Amino acid sequence: MAALGKKTQIKTLQNAMLLVFFVIALIIFAVFFYSSTTHRMQADIEQMQYKQGILTVAGIAKMGEYSCVHSDYCIDYYKAKAFVELQKNSADYADYMFSRLGFAEVYLYQQEGFSYDLKLELYDRKPEAGIFSRTLRFNIPCIIYNASSRRGSFGYFNITIYQR
Repeated sequence: MAALGKKTQIKTLQNAMLLVFFVIALIIFAVFFYSSTTHRMQADIEQMQYKQGILTVAGIAKMGEYSCVHSDYCIDYYKAKAFVELQKNSADYADYMFSRLGFAEVYLYQQEGFSYDLKLELYDRKPEAGIFSRTLRFNIPCIIYNASSRRGSFGYFNITIYQR
């Protein structure tokens, strides 16, 4: 009878150890699966944010507020200058631009001789320090049309977009 009790204890101990091993293996698998899933989701979110940034940048060069009527990636200098003044003087228009661009900086540089000089600050709304972890920077070439001289010159947009 004592031998039967000892066998039962050993069998119960084996079953308990098997159950503990199974639970530990299940926990390790769950942690690995969760880590892998969150890493993949984070990569997808970053890729989506990058694509959103590129779409925003491409949209800036074609915004009706800045663009020439007759050509793509052509900026009408006087039209852009007028809209910059409107943005400074009208809170509604500033809110409209914020809804289109968010936290960003957009500068227009024009070629003067062999160098590029700042021509116009089109939009500048920087976030408070520390709340945005990612910045995307782009330079997009364009033509800057001057209606008074009826000439175009080379230039580029310098765009910085702040993302969370």
